[in-house]
Amino acid sequence: MQDRANVSADFLELMKQEIIEVIKKYIDVDESAIDVRMTNKQNDDGTNGAPALYANIPILSIKDDVVREKHKEVEKENKEESIEEEKTEDKNKEEASKEENKETEEKDEPKEEKAEAVSND
Repeated sequence: MQDRANVSADFLELMKQEIIEVIKKYIDVDESAIDVRMTNKQNDDGTNGAPALYANIPILSIKDDVVREKHKEVEKENKEESIEEEKTEDKNKEEASKEENKETEEKDEPKEEKAEAVSND
């Protein structure tokens, strides 16, 4: 590991180990050949710019079973969200229908009272 961005070797090693932990959930890597560097990007005018993290991580294999499982989880979550959205939509339609019925009943009430008043005369 090289350091040109004023960070300690311990910091880089800690970051490297955490990156490896996350990546190993999805792929098998050659840990002994991993190269992690933090450098300063050079600006067009030759001055040092923002720090940049470079990682060369040799991949031995991709864990297809993990990828498939994650894909299934995402599909399940999407399906559950879709069901919840449908329930909410149905509830909203039901409430709108109730409101519409209530408004219709309120419009019809005065007509009925007038009809009663005319028939009582």
